[in-house]
Amino acid sequence: VFDEIAPAIRTVSSPFLIEGVKKEKPRMAPQAGEHTWEILRSLGYQDTEIAALLNRGAATAYQPKAAVKD
Repeated sequence: VFDEIAPAIRTVSSPFLIEGVKKEKPRMAPQAGEHTWEILRSLGYQDTEIAALLNRGAATAYQPKAAVKD
């Protein structure tokens, strides 16, 4: 069985069923660095500390590509 996770992108459905747990539909994996700010904040880092980590290259944050205009 295949599940669609995005238009024209399909993945194999998990064969596991766990009693009492609702089976979640698969979804796309996050982009590299997509949740950097949220995760580091949850660990107690302040925004200035996160920015310093990003500037030093010790962490990375997702940068969406700019739309190409014709």
